Amino acid sequence: MDADAFAGKRILMAEDNELNAEIATELLEAVGFEVTWAQDGILCVDALRKAPAGTFDLILMDIQMPNLNGYDAARRIRALEDREKAGIPIIAMTANAFEEDKRNALRAGMNAHIPKPIKVDEMLKTLGRVLALSKINSETFPAYKAQLGDCAPFRAFEQEHADCGWFIYEAFGDERILCADGALCRIFGCSSFREFQKAVSCSFKTMVHPEDIDRVEAEIRRQIDDSGDNIDRVSYRIIRADGQVRRVDDIGRKVLLQEGIPVFYVGIADVTGEEDLQQA
Repeated sequence: MDADAFAGKRILMAEDNELNAEIATELLEAVGFEVTWAQDGILCVDALRKAPAGTFDLILMDIQMPNLNGYDAARRIRALEDREKAGIPIIAMTANAFEEDKRNALRAGMNAHIPKPIKVDEMLKTLGRVLALSKINSETFPAYKAQLGDCAPFRAFEQEHADCGWFIYEAFGDERILCADGALCRIFGCSSFREFQKAVSCSFKTMVHPEDIDRVEAEIRRQIDDSGDNIDRVSYRIIRADGQVRRVDDIGRKVLLQEGIPVFYVGIADVTGEEDLQQA
């Protein structure tokens, strides 16, 4: 990673243990971060709310804290009226590194998870990835759509389906969904991206019907490996926010961002037929 990648970046760190906070601050400042320490979740939310928008680039959030734990602090941040503050990247820090802990962090609206004790290289890699991916948001998504969707297979998909929705998700780890358009949210019976994130627990792994996900991911890997253009086409079931099971047609393309981070740009269309409804 570029030695100057973190220079001047501002972190708000919520950590109730003073020694842990001192160690983390020293590590972060050594690579260029500016760190503001909040001793619990309430102070973290207050510091973000009172600061001008754009003051902080990222939040490091301990989970087990008095007064307000990290999960609830993240939920309060995501509910802020100031959408720039509400969208700030949040990374969980916890000694628990089980899959359920990672899923709980995603459900609370966090962007990633760093296990304790902190491993410096792993922490810096996660910070760099989250900062790079934070550039993909509701404001920049139209530009990404125009760029990533400018190829013949995607144009043909849009001609084939009158109403299709588009989204971007991380091509690794928890496969967190980064952004989606309104059409995608409507396919899932949701009126907003936040509602959609909650309905699918923020991840492609949990967006797909649980009985289909293993087959779908294996098929995507096979097609990507065999493809010269990193494009896949699959069909699977989803569960809408209202509990309805629907079938969708999916076209995806694996791409590398400028920082070398892989993401999937994906379009889906509801193709539910009578047979699907009878099986639901």
